[in-house]
Parts: sequence; structure tokens; C-alpha cells
Amino acid sequence: MMSKENNKIHIDSCVFKVGDNSYCVWENDLKKRNLSFLQSINPSFYIYNLDLHSKNLDGDNKHNAALSIRLLYHHSVETLFTLIFSALQAPKCVYAWFQKSNSKILRELVLKVTNRDQSVFDVIGLKNISWESISSKILLSDKKWTDNIDEISKSHSNFLHNLSNDYLSDYDIKEYNSIKHGLRLKQGGFKFAIGPQKELNQPAKPKDMKVIGESDFGSSFYSLNPIKNLDIKKYPHFQSRHYAINWNLDSLIKLVTLIAFSIENTISFLKIFNGEQEVNFKVPNDLEFYRMPWKDLSGVTQMNIDSDITKKMIKLTTKKEITDKLKQVSESRK
Repeated sequence: MMSKENNKIHIDSCVFKVGDNSYCVWENDLKKRNLSFLQSINPSFYIYNLDLHSKNLDGDNKHNAALSIRLLYHHSVETLFTLIFSALQAPKCVYAWFQKSNSKILRELVLKVTNRDQSVFDVIGLKNISWESISSKILLSDKKWTDNIDEISKSHSNFLHNLSNDYLSDYDIKEYNSIKHGLRLKQGGFKFAIGPQKELNQPAKPKDMKVIGESDFGSSFYSLNPIKNLDIKKYPHFQSRHYAINWNLDSLIKLVTLIAFSIENTISFLKIFNGEQEVNFKVPNDLEFYRMPWKDLSGVTQMNIDSDITKKMIKLTTKKEITDKLKQVSESRK
């Protein structure tokens, strides 16, 4: 923290890191702005919308309701991890960390903590870089949990670890992008069954098929992936792949509820760090609830059965050759 007297106006500053990048922000009243920002984040938004859309999962708009809950999940996870790392690296100017961060940096930090990479920078005095250490630091700021804080912290850290694995999943990343950038997905789940093929080129009989994955709710979408083993900067060649994900709405509802609790707890930690004492911490009455979202999952929940197109199967053209070809096409139509 630095300050400067400028024409009798007191100006505060805060130096902070976002990942490995260093910044300095100046404000007329840094603490006031930081607390104002923290008070503007409303975890009850997720609970309200969860309740609103859960009521419509049996009606004509059930797929729209399910997609809304899935979007709540994606958005709440992103909010939680952004709050956690702003708490680690910029607790005195959380709003600035939010502004300078991006999805790439956030995922890199989540991956580092999941892998216990000790290179992650923090200013809150963590004993080590881990979800256990982060959970303890946040929850221990509430003095009322002196009796079973170790058990609560362990359950919460396991929850964050499981959540981080989902957040880093390639399927989850692609799905979230497909929702928020153009809503470019199809709603509805898939059914996946296998059975013995008794004759060549003859499908198994329906009575012999065994369902190993099925849900009414889910999404399917296309994503462009680079052709493997190519220098993508020189040869910008891609293949689309079709992804499908089944959702368990009971699991999603539990997840969003727990994430909303964790968002509120992280905000409370940050308020205490900045001098406020009137805060609210929330944990489930039964700590088993932290594990239930993943216990509800079974069978095949993700699918992609596209075959690879290799560089030997295509005509390779450089980026310059593609650009020249596009110019020819454009000029021919004028």
C-alpha cells in the first residue's frame, strides 16, 4: 500500500499480481471502493434463480430451465474461483483483480493449486499452496467454528478439488463457451447403449442392448480443433468435432447451492481482511453434502465419437496461401 498527497487530496494505491503479472491501481478511497465492490456481489442471485428454474423442470420449458441451471453452474464456478484468487493476490483491491484477470489466467491458477504448485503468489500468508490451505484460511476467519473447523475445512477443500477438476475439463470449457458465445448448442441429453454383435455388419438386437448412459437433460455442440501434429500458426487447418454431455439436475442443484455458500464465505473472508466484522458464513448442516454432487453421477456422461482427420488426409496450404486464395475469391465477385 502506498499513498501520495496531491493538492491536499489523499490518494491511495495498491500493488497486486494477477497470476504472474504485476499492476498498481490508484484510488481516492481504496478501502471504500473495495468494500463497495464486495458488497455488490450477491450470492443469493444463484439461489434465487436456482429456485426459479427448478420449478419448471417438469413443464414445457424444462430444457430451457435445465440450460439456465447449467449456465448458473458455469457462471458461479467462474465467480468463485475469481474471488478465491483475488483474495490470494489482491485482497485490498479485489475489483482491480477482477478487471485484469481472464479465463486463461484463472484456469492456469486453478491448475497450479490443484497440482500443489508452490509458485503461486499470495499475500495472505498461506502455509502452502493447496486447496486445504486455502479452505482453512478462508473458514478460520470465522471464529465460531473452533470445534469442528478441521472437519469442515477438509470437506470444503475436497469440494474445491473436485470442482477444480470439473472446471478444467475440456468438455466443460467447450460447453461454457458454446453457451455464452452465441448460444450455439442443442439442448437435450443422449442415450448410450452397447450390446453384442452376433453377425458382421448387423447391429445388436434391441433386447440385447444395455444402457450405460442416459439423461433427458444435456447439451450437444460443435467445436473446432486443430488438425493434429501441425504448426497451427503456419498451417491454420481445423476439424469440427461433435460433443455431447448429459446433465444430472439433482447434482447441478446441489453444486450451485454449495458454490453460492462458498462465494459468500470468500466474500466474508475478504470483508474481515478489509476491517469489517458483520459477515455471514455458510456451510451445510451435513458435511456429506459436499460430496453428494459427485455421488449422484453414474454411467457415461460425456461423448465424442468423431474420427480424426490427419494431416496425411488433407491438402496442406499455408496461412499466406489461404489468404491469397480468399483475396482472389473476393476480387472475382466485385
